[in-house]
Amino acid sequence: MILGLTILFSLSSCFEIIEELDLKKDHSGDFTYTLNMSASRLELNTILKLDSFKGRAIPSAKDITADMDKAILLIRQSSGINKAVYTKNWEDYIFEFKIGFDSLAALDRALNQTYQKLSKSKEPLKDRLLMANGRLKRTSRLNRLSWLKKLNSKEIQDLSKANYTCVYRFQEKIKSQSNTHANTSKNGMASLLKSDIKSLLKQQKTVANTIKF
Repeated sequence: MILGLTILFSLSSCFEIIEELDLKKDHSGDFTYTLNMSASRLELNTILKLDSFKGRAIPSAKDITADMDKAILLIRQSSGINKAVYTKNWEDYIFEFKIGFDSLAALDRALNQTYQKLSKSKEPLKDRLLMANGRLKRTSRLNRLSWLKKLNSKEIQDLSKANYTCVYRFQEKIKSQSNTHANTSKNGMASLLKSDIKSLLKQQKTVANTIKF
């Protein structure tokens, strides 16, 4: 997630994150990440006019766009990436990133390197998509995001209106999934996992999953 966008959605109570993976048998494919904050657009219109809100500096739309441009350029320059584009809708606050990759390892490397460069962190991403021994492993630290722990009880309750959805599509049938909240499609070739952010914060659910083929 781009740092400026992270600040925006951390200040709104109603948003949706959709993570989509279309994976081929050779482990190439497309990864799409959508942040939809349209339900909070009136609130965000007000927030973006301020210099700070709840003790946090508010980035401008220009600054956030510059960060997105940097991120896409870094991802494009990573080996094994054949496409990296994004669309932005400032009227409805909908942002979509789409990455085409030659291997899942290339996607993981591109996202990790971009995160480290933009955040100036030496720590690797904890949210990763890895393939090994016929298993897709999605790790997660979403329920440990530091900004969530700073919210009061009402703000946490409001996050029951915010959702995180993972949709993974494959060219082979799923044999099993480790996450009991994940659903397998009727044809057995897609996984759907959805949770409200409040449940993730309280560790009642997680988007971490291991899918075996």
